[in-house]
Amino acid sequence: PRASPTTSPVHAHSWDLVSYVLFGRLRNDLPHVVGAKPGARDVWRVLEIHSRGGTDDIVPTPRLVHRESGESVLIVRNDVYTLPAGTFHSSIVDPTEPTVTVMLASTVADSADLCLGSPSTQAHRIRRNRSGQAETAALARTIIERYWRPR
Repeated sequence: PRASPTTSPVHAHSWDLVSYVLFGRLRNDLPHVVGAKPGARDVWRVLEIHSRGGTDDIVPTPRLVHRESGESVLIVRNDVYTLPAGTFHSSIVDPTEPTVTVMLASTVADSADLCLGSPSTQAHRIRRNRSGQAETAALARTIIERYWRPR
């Protein structure tokens, strides 16, 4: 089962990424994130994510922002897309349709993983559920058997 998120799905990576969609599809929403002005609606707090091992520490920053509508991009099988480090986005997949991507990342020095949360979000820790080697191999076999359709 999917975990319930403790923040919004809008986040920014500390690394540049290049991703190839093996199959399925996803949509990347790319809002414009700007500093919140006094009295603004739709205000969010920028949170830093400090990852180590199987945990993420979510730490509020003093930075308050506002989201404005931006681009929405549909990415389908065999598409390649890039996102520079620090680009706020949310990636949406249809939970009833499998989507698999392969991604390459290049860490950018002095960059942090970020997400947006409510202004009242407190510091907290999230534990990740990681699959073991056997479980990962079984999942890969299932994906290939059920969904992979070579060109």
